[in-house]
Amino acid sequence: MIVSGLDAFCQGIESFWSVNSNEESLSYSKKAISYSWANLNKAVKGEDVLFDLSKAAYFAGKAINITKTTGPHALSYGFTTEFGLPHGHAVALFLPFFMHFHKNIDAKTNNDSRGHLFVLRQIREIAEILSIEFNSMEIEIVKFYKELDIEINFQNLNISKEGFTQALKGLNHDRLKNNPRLLSTETLDDIYEYNTKY
Repeated sequence: MIVSGLDAFCQGIESFWSVNSNEESLSYSKKAISYSWANLNKAVKGEDVLFDLSKAAYFAGKAINITKTTGPHALSYGFTTEFGLPHGHAVALFLPFFMHFHKNIDAKTNNDSRGHLFVLRQIREIAEILSIEFNSMEIEIVKFYKELDIEINFQNLNISKEGFTQALKGLNHDRLKNNPRLLSTETLDDIYEYNTKY
């Protein structure tokens, strides 16, 4: 249940910052984010929140049906194939990095036709939905993962730099096109080092 709920959480956030977002998708993704954030911790504690997590999955599905997913999903597939990580866990690996990455968007790296300032407003709104500070939102997500017993440190997951590079060969370029900030090869290399901090 936790990894499925994490998938809905990531889908909601990715849909919110997707280059394809619109008023309808944003209403769905906001609900997906809120239901996931409010109930995943309760699920870990054994509370019966299946109905609320089902609503999170429903709204996440409605959202990504419009927008499609972005960077975290694009990178995740090879990590399920190569290392057997459940899909929701594989996607969750990359969400903190992309939060950090998108917070530092500029006009040169922007991939959204509405401009980089629009993307920044979307990221700030995600922080508001989660009731966390914009400047430390990726850290708050990592804390959330720890409460859910979700590991994202590649070394702790026995994923070497070579294994990481191999798994990235499964990158979904179509999903990456929906990402609001452009990624370079150097950026992909940075992700491994970023995740070893946590």
